[in-house]
Amino acid sequence: MDLSEPLTFHRDGEARTLRTLDDAHGLLALHEPSEGDRELCQAAVTAVTKAAVSGQPSHRKMATEQMRALLRSLGWL
Repeated sequence: MDLSEPLTFHRDGEARTLRTLDDAHGLLALHEPSEGDRELCQAAVTAVTKAAVSGQPSHRKMATEQMRALLRSLGWL
């Protein structure tokens, strides 16, 4: 299932794009958050999981916004 919009970010000098909830889950599974990012990371996991289960457009939008906030906090946006 797609995010409400693709999110392009830069990590390790390379541009990457999250397009689907699976993309977001994959990134979250691979990322070891610092203590300061742990709460944002958990909020993103919760929002992405809820969107995947419900399929509601409003939940997909919230998941996209949570991922955007996390990417910004990590300095990847």
